[in-house]
Amino acid sequence: IINPHHFFVCFSKVHFFCLSYSTSKFSRTWYQVLSLLFVTVVANCNMRRERSNTERETSTTYTSCRTNDNLEALRPFEWLTSASSLKSILSKSNIFKNNNHNDCNDDYNNIEGTCSSHGQKATLSRKALHVGCGSSTLGEYLVQELDYQEVVNVDIDKEVLDQMKTRWDNNTSVVSSSDENDSCSSQKQRNNNETIIMDFVQVDLSSERVPYPSGYFDLVVDKSTLDCTLCSDEASAGLLCEAYRSLKDAKDNEEGDGGGVYVIISFHHKDLLLPMLQNLPGAEWTVEHQVIARQVEDLISNPTSGSTTAFSNASTINDTVELPECSAEASLPRTTASTSSSAWSNSGEFEPNEQYRRFVNVFICQKTNASKKAKTAPLVELDREAVRGHIHQTNDDWFQSQNPMLTKSRIEDLRMDFGKLLQDSPSNYLDLQSCFGILFTDAEREHLTFDYFLEDWRAFLEEFPNIAKDEMTFETACKFLQVMQ
Repeated sequence: IINPHHFFVCFSKVHFFCLSYSTSKFSRTWYQVLSLLFVTVVANCNMRRERSNTERETSTTYTSCRTNDNLEALRPFEWLTSASSLKSILSKSNIFKNNNHNDCNDDYNNIEGTCSSHGQKATLSRKALHVGCGSSTLGEYLVQELDYQEVVNVDIDKEVLDQMKTRWDNNTSVVSSSDENDSCSSQKQRNNNETIIMDFVQVDLSSERVPYPSGYFDLVVDKSTLDCTLCSDEASAGLLCEAYRSLKDAKDNEEGDGGGVYVIISFHHKDLLLPMLQNLPGAEWTVEHQVIARQVEDLISNPTSGSTTAFSNASTINDTVELPECSAEASLPRTTASTSSSAWSNSGEFEPNEQYRRFVNVFICQKTNASKKAKTAPLVELDREAVRGHIHQTNDDWFQSQNPMLTKSRIEDLRMDFGKLLQDSPSNYLDLQSCFGILFTDAEREHLTFDYFLEDWRAFLEEFPNIAKDEMTFETACKFLQVMQ
C-alpha cells in the first residue's frame, strides 16, 4: 500500500528535523525511535507487497526440505540497491586490483582453480563478511556470481538468519555437502569440485565480536548497515571497529600488496562519511568514493527448488536521468572527486529530488601497510572510545554546517524576544523557564521537555563553568543553541 521509497523520503525529512532543530539529547533519542519506526514500516510494506504479488501469482507452494511451510518468508528484501548492481564494485578483479598477485599464484589457501586473466593455476581463496545481512541475497551472489569461496552473513535477527540458511540449503545451483548437524554453516561444491562455505551467524555488532580471528576476511560488505547505526555513536563505533579488526592486513612484503577491503553502500552524503572514514582514529587504510545507480529488483524463488537465482530481475532507477558517468555495470573511476546528488541544498534545506533516490554512494576502504614504512607495529584493533568520539564530532560538524540551528532569522527573533521581556528590567538576564519558552518553537517543545532542556543546560555548564547557572543573557542563549545543537 505504501511505497517504501516515498516513506524513506518522508522519514529522512522528519529525522533531519530532529537532528537539526533539537538539542542533543532530544535529537539522539528521537532519531533512534524514528530509525526503528523506519525499519518496521519498510519491512511491513515489503510484506504487504509480497502478499499482494502472491495473490496475483499462481497458487504454487514452495516446500522446504525441513518443513512444509510456504517459503514466502524466504524471499529477500534488498536495502538501497540490488546485489547485481554491485557486480563491478565487488568483483575480485576490481576490488583486489591493488594486489600484485591479482588472485593468482598465491600460496595461503589450498583451493585450486584457474585464473582466467593469466591462464594459471590459482590457489587464492577469497573470504567475505556481510555485516547486517538481513534477508539480502548478496551473500549468495558473492559465491554464485563472483566466485568467492567463503561468505559469512551476520545479523542480529536469528529468525531471519534461519530463514536465509533454509533458502541456501534449498538452492540447487550448487551441490550440497553440508553437515546436517551444523546449525549455522553449510558447505557446497561448484561444478569443478571447489568447496564453498556459507555461514549464518547471529551477532550484535554494536557490542559483540564476529566469532572469527582478526584479519580473517578479504572483504567486508556493508549495505546500509552503517546508515542504520549512525543514530548511535556507540553502535557505529562497534561496527567500524569490528569491520577493521576482521580485515586482513596488507602483506608485509616489498610488493606492497593491499590488505582487506571494507565496502560501504550508503544513502548518506559523501561529505559526512568521507571524513568519518578517512580520519578514523588509528585506521591505516585508503578511502575512495564512487557513485552507482540504484537497482530495485523482485527476486522470486524457483517454485520447484526454492533457489533464489534470478539476480538479473532488476530495474535500474535511471529511466529519465542521465547517469553521471556511471551505471550498474560500469562504475565511476576510483576517485574521491566523484559526487552524488544530496538531499540538502546549499542553504541547508532538505530538498530531495529524483537524483537523490536514483543513486547511492559507495566507499571503498582498503588496508595499507603504512606502519611498515614508518617502522611501527600495525594496530590490529582500533581504540573504540576514540572512534566513538570521532563519530560523534563528525556528526556534529556535519549537521551544524549543513543546517545550523542558529540561523540569522532565529538570532533576530531571539534578540526581539529578549528585548521585549527585559524592557522593564534593569538586568540583562532571563530565568531558565522564560528562556525555554522563547528558545524553542511550539513544535519543538512538544517533544523537548523542560527536564531535557535542563539536562542539556547542565552539560553546557560543564563546558563553560564561568557562565551564570540559573539564568541566560541573549549572548549565552545563542551560544547554547550553537553548541548544543
